[in-house]
Amino acid sequence: MNDYEKIPRSERVAVLLKKELSELILTHVKDPRVKGVLFTNVIVTKDLREAKVYFSRYDNLKNKEDVLQQSLEGLNKAGKFLRVKLGAKLNLRNVPALKFFADNTFSSISEIDKLLEKLSTDQGP
Repeated sequence: MNDYEKIPRSERVAVLLKKELSELILTHVKDPRVKGVLFTNVIVTKDLREAKVYFSRYDNLKNKEDVLQQSLEGLNKAGKFLRVKLGAKLNLRNVPALKFFADNTFSSISEIDKLLEKLSTDQGP
């Protein structure tokens, strides 16, 4: 058994889905709400029936929550289209159902950085 076969199939499919979804968003989806979407993680169930797709945006906008919500709506609208395209590209018997979730990790990191910066300036040299 080689190293590739030691990785669970659900994890291998998750990596494939993340790569292909990123490409499809760039090349096939015209909805402006999903432009700038960055897929941060994909978790596929062991039975390969469902994929939780986490996303964020690489642009740093002030009304981040509103933009993430709009992106979520755009991704949900494009979900069936994306699943069909994935089925055509990937050699899978069944393409997992896609469930999209906004990932707030980047904004949380940014907030922590701002707090740390404020603490360091408040304390002085």
